[in-house]
Amino acid sequence: MGALSLAWTAVWAFYFRDNPADHSSITRPELEQLPVFRSREQRKREPVPLGPLTRRMVPVTIVYFCYGWTLWLYLSWIPQYFAQSYKLNLRDSSLFAAGVFFGGVVGDTLGGVVTDRVYERTRSRDKARRNLVVFGFLSSLAFMLPILFVHEVTVAALCLSAAFFFSEFTIGPMWAIPMDIAPKYSGTASGFMNTGFSSRCS
Repeated sequence: MGALSLAWTAVWAFYFRDNPADHSSITRPELEQLPVFRSREQRKREPVPLGPLTRRMVPVTIVYFCYGWTLWLYLSWIPQYFAQSYKLNLRDSSLFAAGVFFGGVVGDTLGGVVTDRVYERTRSRDKARRNLVVFGFLSSLAFMLPILFVHEVTVAALCLSAAFFFSEFTIGPMWAIPMDIAPKYSGTASGFMNTGFSSRCS
């Protein structure tokens, strides 16, 4: 896979262009159908307002740090949890862990769908982003608490699946926040936010 990825990177670097007008294979009729593209030298890029952007993104970055810490707890702990707490063999432990992680996959998708729907209906970013993130984290906590008291593997698996579902449910709203805060600088704002996720590794 590493070799294939390296080969694809070489192909991409050779073939891809930011500006279609710079590509050797594009034709004049094709260019005429596209919006006006200017060369890089002609483009005027506004400087990123780093100070104000940093102040706006610090709370979001802290929240995303907490999400990253929680995610890696799930990824590193769940497989061992079923094997050690319930003395399951590798196959059964893997099946239960896969069920928990599948809950997260569904949460990832549904969180993005719901945040869009809430925003379309309410036109409120607070309701579509902040409230859904708070709801997701509180719901995740609520489903984690029974793990302290329940010692039945099926119930534990269902609670963990629901907890991971709601933890991942926050991802769609979270990644929409940088675009809401700084539409013109959403790449930089997203980088600020993702720094919180990455810093949990250090």
